[in-house]
Amino acid sequence: MKIKEIVRLREKPLKDGQKSLYLDIYVNGTRSYEFLKLYLQPETSKIAKEKNKQTLLLADAIKAKRIVEIQTGEFRALKNNKVTLMSLIESRLARKDSVIDKYLSKILRVYLKDKDIELSKITPKWVERFFDFLEHEFKSFIKKTPLKASSARLLGNRLSGALAEAVKMDIIKDNPCQKVRAIKAQESQRTYLTQEELKRLASTPYERGERVTKAFLFSCLTGLRFSDVSKLRWAEVSEDFKRITFVQKKTSGLEYLDLSEGATKILKERKNNGGLVFYDLPRESGNAGKLLNSWRVRAGINKKISFHTARHTFATMLLTLDVDLYTVSKLLGHKDIKTTQIYAKIIDKKKQDAVNKIPQLF
Repeated sequence: MKIKEIVRLREKPLKDGQKSLYLDIYVNGTRSYEFLKLYLQPETSKIAKEKNKQTLLLADAIKAKRIVEIQTGEFRALKNNKVTLMSLIESRLARKDSVIDKYLSKILRVYLKDKDIELSKITPKWVERFFDFLEHEFKSFIKKTPLKASSARLLGNRLSGALAEAVKMDIIKDNPCQKVRAIKAQESQRTYLTQEELKRLASTPYERGERVTKAFLFSCLTGLRFSDVSKLRWAEVSEDFKRITFVQKKTSGLEYLDLSEGATKILKERKNNGGLVFYDLPRESGNAGKLLNSWRVRAGINKKISFHTARHTFATMLLTLDVDLYTVSKLLGHKDIKTTQIYAKIIDKKKQDAVNKIPQLF
């Protein structure tokens, strides 16, 4: 005997060729519909097919959640398809398992006292109060210390990004975060290596940490984050070792990066096992950092470095070599050139320091 599904995922064809996804829910003799504001595109390209695949995964995750809610007695049929903040955040997590979104979800549960709020009821005033909570009231879950300004800003930006998605999906008309002053982050000190220091480091042997040193130098020459270097696969490297095509873990953007001779040389020296390029890297960047700092001490460099120092080094090196800001922005995979301008300030300071070394003549 066939068991009747209580929740079915259905498609509604639209005039523009897209298909609107919705849930057909039948509980206790009552049928209700939940339009997910998710759409399948005509599959005219690989990108469209991949996007549809991700959309269906998200829809299936929402469907699974509704089934659990029905089984536990928590399900309430939505009136007029009212979407809540926590369901929006959970849908983002279902699509991409983001550490930041997970943390935002935990903080929102604290702020909302394990309740929820409809997106339509989130006003600029509500956002202001939540931002103030992040900046002045919230204490971290483990250390019980206030959030750093940069962390509070990042969380505020994630909330704004989630609400911007809701606007695109026609769930709400406007993003209330856009009518509120953004959380201002203190400008952090960006440690980078000069070209002289980088050459000294590259010429300093360190057998114990070689699995990290080569990856670090590759990052210095490409600007890749640890998360992207550690997951780089040979399938993403061109046959002549001069270009890599990869998806940035942080932004999920597809990137095409041409490589310098130095970066190409590092790849050629690696053993191609058909899998990960840097297969022997530690899983955590912190563990890699310990080896890096032992290495820089051997090289006589008096700067504490981390793997992200490599990305800063790449950016400042290009700007020092007079590469224009737009090109550097594209090579770093920045969506907003304002992010790259921070490095321009560093170079301006270097130029000022150089001018200050000119001796007084009178």
